[in-house]
Amino acid sequence: MIKKFDFSRYKDCLRDKAFDSGNATRAALGSRDDDHAYYSVMDPFLLDVEKIRNSKAYRRLFFKTQVFPFPDSVYIRNRGFHTGEVVSSGTRLASITGLNIGLVQAGSFGHDLGQVPFGHLGESFMSEKLSLEFLHAIYSVIVCRKIERSGRGLNLCLQTEQAIAHHSRTRDKGQLLIAGNAPQEETLVMYCDKIGYTFSDINDAVAVGLLNEKTLIKEIKLLGKNQRERVMACEYALIEESAKLGYVSFAKSEVAEIFAAIRDFMFDNVYLALNETEEHKKMRSYLDVVYNGFIDSGLNKVQTLTIISIMTDVDVKSFAAIFNKDSKKVNLNFIKTLMPIDIFVFPVFTNEMDFITI
Repeated sequence: MIKKFDFSRYKDCLRDKAFDSGNATRAALGSRDDDHAYYSVMDPFLLDVEKIRNSKAYRRLFFKTQVFPFPDSVYIRNRGFHTGEVVSSGTRLASITGLNIGLVQAGSFGHDLGQVPFGHLGESFMSEKLSLEFLHAIYSVIVCRKIERSGRGLNLCLQTEQAIAHHSRTRDKGQLLIAGNAPQEETLVMYCDKIGYTFSDINDAVAVGLLNEKTLIKEIKLLGKNQRERVMACEYALIEESAKLGYVSFAKSEVAEIFAAIRDFMFDNVYLALNETEEHKKMRSYLDVVYNGFIDSGLNKVQTLTIISIMTDVDVKSFAAIFNKDSKKVNLNFIKTLMPIDIFVFPVFTNEMDFITI
């Protein structure tokens, strides 16, 4: 399976499918956007990249769980580090295939901006409290539109928002697809996310002792002896398949089948297994304490979940300690002294549907 890859064979193989930056559209124009002075002199998607990289939501990613919370080592990934790996993969693949690099980078940088504290545990917590399916991919767009810049939003290109909204897939059986006539860049971002987190999460699971060489699925070694080789094998297979089909695809090759098996293995042996750990139960208790503490302080459910949704892991743990210490002394004014004023975005949402509707 491991071989020397000749990427040059497929250089610009999808250039004719690249989204034209000249066709980018924004929801708001002119002076409604603080960055409007750049419109005429910058590629719209590269401007989106800078909007995202300078956002508060992006900075918070470096303090939110990827898979393992509160790591003792800087080498265990958080959401920010994961995002960087998705950007790197997307940049390589877009550059080789000839797709729009700016759109791929913007979608990659923004894809997890709506991640809540403690990752997928937090996502499940939000769904439970809302009695609705909370999806971080959709919420990422909502954060960009309604929470950033004190509620005025980042005013990203609609194509960037769609790449963000469509990046997430659960435990799919069969081909990962984005329906309709969406730009090929959307599908590329989706695949880069899957390839990025799968092999990184394996490394982290080994580092924390959840997996070891004996428990790893045997197929993984067919793709290479380390993460770099495995990622390269998947990227090459994706490009090779896409070149033959004329659109972005990673489903029909032997490598794609091996990757699907590895993903299944990770769901069974890491992602679902974590639900039964003491660490998972502790994180859930932090969320419950903070939720109940905010409610007892006079906030309603929508206000409470708005604040929790944009907290970092550390914020939740710190507030849980405060509420546990003496909840009777905690009131709304005290809470405001502990958080940046623009995180108190109560007017943004009025009901539960606001968390899932774009």
